[in-house]
Amino acid sequence: MREVRRMLFSGLSRPGARIDQDSLARQFGISRVPVREALIVLEGEGLVEHYARRGYFVASITRDDVRDHYAVYGAVAGLAARRAASMVTPETLAELTDLVTQMEQADADQAELNFRFHRAINLAGGSRRLAAVLRNLVDTIPGGFFEGATGWPERARQHHRDILEALRRGDADAAAQLVEDHLSASGDYAVALLERAGFWEVADQEEA
Repeated sequence: MREVRRMLFSGLSRPGARIDQDSLARQFGISRVPVREALIVLEGEGLVEHYARRGYFVASITRDDVRDHYAVYGAVAGLAARRAASMVTPETLAELTDLVTQMEQADADQAELNFRFHRAINLAGGSRRLAAVLRNLVDTIPGGFFEGATGWPERARQHHRDILEALRRGDADAAAQLVEDHLSASGDYAVALLERAGFWEVADQEEA
């Protein structure tokens, strides 16, 4: 399913395009069953649409849809950060500090470190329900989506440093707001990346 997500967000599959399940199965070296199962999940997330006797199509995701996703993600993650600020342990702070330090290295796996950084905060609040909701929100955007994005890694690293400092101070309001702002900025950047990849090119031409 991760590969199908990556395909949808790569700009190679435009909104409204039919998804060839046989082609995907051959491409990934699997049967049609896991492809269909992945598409059913993605349909539930609003990323693809299914029409009887016609098949699956890439959903017409708008710029506002992308921003709204990150706004919801930010609101829930902000709540988790607020709780974490009053419950975070020295061990978790040490883990977050180490992750931020690793992010400064040029050859670091930024996507993996970013995932671990946010997961540590999400779990630090001690709410299994919040953690479960956040897992679903995180999974919607494919891992590595921001890799190679000019300027974003540096900006994200500063956001992470600021979030870490707020958690160290136990400042719940600041931690929540910084996480919300970080993910809102992520949404704006995601829109810019998709625009650059031509994701909305056809739709924009039709509206012109």
